[in-house]
Amino acid sequence: MSLIVKPHGDFEPNTTAESAKVNDQLNTIYADHNGNITDANVAALANIQQSKIANLTANLATVTDRKGWEQIATITAANTGLLDFTTGLTAVNDEYMVTLTNIVPAVDASNLIFRASVAGVFSQGASDYAWIRIGGDLTTVTSPGYLATSNDTGFVLAAGCGNDVGEALCGEIHFWAPAGTTAVKMFRWEFVYINSSASIATIRGVGHFRNSAAIDGIRFLFPATTIASGTFALYGLKK
Repeated sequence: MSLIVKPHGDFEPNTTAESAKVNDQLNTIYADHNGNITDANVAALANIQQSKIANLTANLATVTDRKGWEQIATITAANTGLLDFTTGLTAVNDEYMVTLTNIVPAVDASNLIFRASVAGVFSQGASDYAWIRIGGDLTTVTSPGYLATSNDTGFVLAAGCGNDVGEALCGEIHFWAPAGTTAVKMFRWEFVYINSSASIATIRGVGHFRNSAAIDGIRFLFPATTIASGTFALYGLKK
């Protein structure tokens, strides 16, 4: 006999015939009006409970996991020159994300740069990266604009980051299929921060790394200085 699990956790038989079987078992349980419990009563009740448990287990087994972000690693910067994630980028996940929380450069008005590595070597050739950035940063905060470059040594994620008291950068960058070898690697990012003029700035950007090889590492840096403080967390999205 099989039972259907209702939304509120109740059970009901699949067919009229099975409903009759359940009624027979219930009648057996309550047939003794003198209040006596017989072996037949206990056996009938046990059968019903076992059926419920078996069908509940079967229903739970068919529930598939929903996609969800799983944290892979976290790094807290402390006057860090090069902040690298060099493990965890595999074919296990479809998409990856790095969250940046309260990132502060050691020197005011610094640009945050991103690079990727192939076979353990971080690429920084003059034409290894192409990117587009939209929004307001140090120079265009009052008149948001569009900035693009087709040849660069890395992505300029955000420009003119401030380091005065209370100034910091927060946001995230996404990328896909780092272990793939058939397509160039695409990236998307979005940040909000206080720039060196003490004005709030917001940036959205996209870019690609001109290499179809698998990437095995990612790097964040302020080229002229260190990352004074802040937390970087790498996540993977389950397939």
